Amino acid sequence: MGTIVNVKLSGSSDNEPIGITSTTSSGATTIHTASGSSGDNSFDEVYLWANNGSTGSINCILEVGDTLAAHNIIVTVTSKAQPVMILPGKQIEKGLVIKGWKSTAALTPLNVFGNCNRISS
Repeated sequence: MGTIVNVKLSGSSDNEPIGITSTTSSGATTIHTASGSSGDNSFDEVYLWANNGSTGSINCILEVGDTLAAHNIIVTVTSKAQPVMILPGKQIEKGLVIKGWKSTAALTPLNVFGNCNRISS
């Protein structure tokens, strides 16, 4: 039987929201780096939400593992609304990195928060 441990996102200090401020892929903020463990049943299951305190909608662009536009996950986060899920339990492994950036240089950061279930066999 496997083990499931809830861990904080590696890009978060003290489990606080991660502020996404960059508007380019080259300046993307690291949200989470998967455990370096390998194996068929060892991975991180990542859940992410975002909220937007600015006055307009912002696209949140997630890069999961690489910067190829075809692999990006893009979610529109509306202004001053309830947090929206931007990543529903994506499984990553072997040190894969999730980074984020935003579509516009609004004055406030796009706040990303969530949790990770580290699953190992």
